[in-house]
Amino acid sequence: MHTMFRATARRLPFLVLPVIFVWLANYLLSVLGPLSLRHGDPDYIYLFSGLSLGNLNFDIGHVDNPGTPLQILVAIVTRVVHFFSGKGTYTADMLSRPDFYLLHVIVFNHILIALCMFYTGWKSFSFTGNYFFSVLLQMSFLTGWSVFYDTSIVSPEVLIYMPVSLLIVQLLKYLYGNSGTLSIYEVLKLSLICGLGLSIKLDYFPLFFLPFFILKSWKQVAIYTFASFLAFILFAFTIIKRYLYFYRWVTGLILHSGKYGLGEKNIIDSGAFGSNIANLAGFYPLLYLSVGILVVVVLLHLIIHRKQNATKWLKLAWGVVFSVVFHTLLVSKHFGYGYMMPSVYLVPFVLFLIIYGRKLPVLTGSVVAVVFVTVLFVLFTKETTGSLEWKKPQMAEKIETSRAVRQIVADKPFLIIDKPYNFYFHESPLLFGWFFQGSYRQMYKERLEEMYPNVYVFDNGHKKFFYWGDLLTINEILELHKTVYCFVHAARQESFLDLYKNIEAGADTVGEYFNKSTGNRLYIISKP
Repeated sequence: MHTMFRATARRLPFLVLPVIFVWLANYLLSVLGPLSLRHGDPDYIYLFSGLSLGNLNFDIGHVDNPGTPLQILVAIVTRVVHFFSGKGTYTADMLSRPDFYLLHVIVFNHILIALCMFYTGWKSFSFTGNYFFSVLLQMSFLTGWSVFYDTSIVSPEVLIYMPVSLLIVQLLKYLYGNSGTLSIYEVLKLSLICGLGLSIKLDYFPLFFLPFFILKSWKQVAIYTFASFLAFILFAFTIIKRYLYFYRWVTGLILHSGKYGLGEKNIIDSGAFGSNIANLAGFYPLLYLSVGILVVVVLLHLIIHRKQNATKWLKLAWGVVFSVVFHTLLVSKHFGYGYMMPSVYLVPFVLFLIIYGRKLPVLTGSVVAVVFVTVLFVLFTKETTGSLEWKKPQMAEKIETSRAVRQIVADKPFLIIDKPYNFYFHESPLLFGWFFQGSYRQMYKERLEEMYPNVYVFDNGHKKFFYWGDLLTINEILELHKTVYCFVHAARQESFLDLYKNIEAGADTVGEYFNKSTGNRLYIISKP
């Protein structure tokens, strides 16, 4: 009993950061408000994909990421929530209260992340025997605002922390193990982790190569590669029915230089490639600074111990450097800051490798670890506080505007001219998510028309309004309703004026609502 109590007590310090993380993440949710007013991609795509799986429909429309574990998680969480708090049928309730259900998915993600953080600290301590090293290794989500903000949305980038943390634990086990090689069982565990990571999002792919640096033979490389592929198929089973689409998607990413596998068939856009690398370095300075220091430490090691065979630490260091560099090149080809997240989660591990590589005395190494932890906390606090200073009033204004406009419009015909990714009403991200549902679009279209009759969302490309898939001109809408309300985002005033010029003679408009601070307006458009 006494031994069990001591073992439990030794693990308690590793609960501190997970608890702080959950508190901060939930505080962020309370500050930012409804998800639909600040995000839609890919949150609402996963809303529909999870809804399909929750109804045991497996022909998922969106398998690009492929994102299957997150789709399953959304299905399970929303089913459980509906069982206890549902209003009406599962599908109707999900579509009428999307923010309510996605909020529960986000909170469940927080719990998963906290558990992974605790596991990372606890297991790493069993190898290192050093509390400060273990706390440092728990800090992936406290390395910057951009990393932490993702905890407030439904995104595979958040869930991909799980395989990264499991990978770090396996690498530590190798580093501190008595043997210089991996057993087949350990190789298979690495394969399962890789398959899980790839099934969450293909952004994990550069980390697939990291274990190559510690595998002892071509046989192990072959086993790891083949088992990773099988694990990927197992975890990403939703791509099986759509394997041709998925194959074309992946080949498009490889052969085309544009985003999402589009653009010229020239593999790399040389004009944007260099600037993309610079943008990544500017956006994630901590990642590239820590990797740069690790490279310096490696070079010093090679100079001082040039006659020594490659150590386990050296193999791991080269593996991390290669993975991050390769990842940077891939993301610079198909640019997006969020695509770097698997490597960004490695920052604490990189800092740990710097300490370990210098072979510092225990006390000195602990002091350096404390310094790293303190710097991460200070930078995180400063960046997060600065970001919230402008984010909080912005979200407060959006919530107030949305509420005021809803009260005025009530159930009357409503036209929405939103700015993409800056929504004021949840119908806009609902429509966005609906577009990615493939063969299920028609089924959801009929249900959405019942639930949101006479709500039309403007598409700037077509210069028309979507009514759950049907494109209508403003004159066609006025023929149906004679009088409509139209919300116009400040950034879309010119689009509205262009539309208004084309309204047939006899139409009139009245400024019903105007927010002077933002320029957002609500119009009544009438036609005799």
